[in-house]
Amino acid sequence: MVKASGKLLLAFLSALAAFSLSAPLSAQTLDVDYAVAFVNSRKITKSQVEARLALITSRTASQFAAPPTFDQALQFEINRTLLLQAADREIDSQTKDRLRQVAGLRLAKPADPKVFTKDPTEKEIDDYYRDLLVSVYLDRKLDADAVTPADVKAYYDGHRDLYTSRATVAFRQILIRQDKRTADDARLLAEKAAARLAAGEDFAALAREISEGPYASEGGLWPPQRRGQLIPQMEAVVFSTKPGEASQPFPSPLGWHIVKVENSSPESPRPYAEVQQDIYQQLVTDVRRQTEQKLIENLRSKAIITILGA
Repeated sequence: MVKASGKLLLAFLSALAAFSLSAPLSAQTLDVDYAVAFVNSRKITKSQVEARLALITSRTASQFAAPPTFDQALQFEINRTLLLQAADREIDSQTKDRLRQVAGLRLAKPADPKVFTKDPTEKEIDDYYRDLLVSVYLDRKLDADAVTPADVKAYYDGHRDLYTSRATVAFRQILIRQDKRTADDARLLAEKAAARLAAGEDFAALAREISEGPYASEGGLWPPQRRGQLIPQMEAVVFSTKPGEASQPFPSPLGWHIVKVENSSPESPRPYAEVQQDIYQQLVTDVRRQTEQKLIENLRSKAIITILGA
């Protein structure tokens, strides 16, 4: 029997859990095809693994530092075969018949009419049926009380930072860049601008006239910003200036700035009632992945797996 690393399988399956009910997979048609593995006497072909690899690559390219390999796709296909064999043994024939009907109906009437331009083939229906069968099998293995209301509340209480809207500040800016002049000249221009503001000139009008920074044409008005989104010199001034007030000129590597805070909003925790369903779904997904991993490890320990050429 061949055993793969538990950590590798867990990481790989976690990355792929988001599309366990993906669109049906069609094997590539190759001039030469042959078996690359057997799982309890069930054959897995080269084209089958290559088709799975293409699907994995298209769906998870942004999640991997390096593209998935043929061997990784083969291990996934072995695991899927083991789950399918277990589901086929344990799920009754009446449920299987219903799932095959559901597969045909869903493919014949997709949510997006552009998904299929012709009637689904028996192969497409069969592939989708197999995905549904495995999904139902995993649902039945999942403990109905695996995630309790107390678990959800405890997670919320322990991760308040994830459910808190951070403080934001909306402000206007006048920037005199120093890459167009000397630093001293930039400072002098900023000080003249500050004097004009002190004399009563409108900040927005003056920003449109002289600012060399972003949003100058909008009177220097920035969209609301959170901590960590601005350069440190600006953040320090913006978050310490009261709404309605303008700062004194201050320097940064970009030049000299003056800011006027329009409004601000403090940190605001999201109510528990607003996020509890999202937390529940997240915890159930985590438990489902753990359950799936344990099932696979158990099935692999009992299976006869032969990888040809290994």
